[in-house]
Amino acid sequence: MRSEISKSPRRVGMTYQEKCVKLQIDRHTVVIEGLIDDPKQIYFFKKALKGLYIKYSSNMDLKLNKHRDGVDLEVAQSMDGFTHWSYVHTDGESLICDLQGVGPTLTDPQIISPDPNLWADGIEHFLQNDECNPVCQAFGYKHPNDPNAIPNTNCPNPIPDNRGKAKRPRPNRVAIGL
Repeated sequence: MRSEISKSPRRVGMTYQEKCVKLQIDRHTVVIEGLIDDPKQIYFFKKALKGLYIKYSSNMDLKLNKHRDGVDLEVAQSMDGFTHWSYVHTDGESLICDLQGVGPTLTDPQIISPDPNLWADGIEHFLQNDECNPVCQAFGYKHPNDPNAIPNTNCPNPIPDNRGKAKRPRPNRVAIGL
């Protein structure tokens, strides 16, 4: 998204560009004692973040109230635009959501897909409730189900009608032995 924003300074206001470029994803480390296949202890380390923690979207509700105390509306719109961008650029195969953090640092973003075991209901919610904002409009995105959307911005709903209820995915476990 950064490269697209840098190529379109007239379409996206400078404040959006500056805020998007400043966004960071928090990294974490998992340390195990023992064998990777048979760990004795597992430690998960994350850096402490100082400031107001804001949740912009969740796995199931990508339309959280953007007018809460402490929410910068332009950052919130950039987050929603990023989620829409991720859907468009994966041809509807997935989207990035559960965007939350402190200031420009995002923690624990989630990638969801149409697979019923991987939060398919979240994509369905996005398809039904997406409201394009100035960031989406700057990229020429329209609602994903809009038949008049420009090419590559209206992806067909890949979720089959006969799918089962989405199940909570098992978290991926990453082990780094030291």
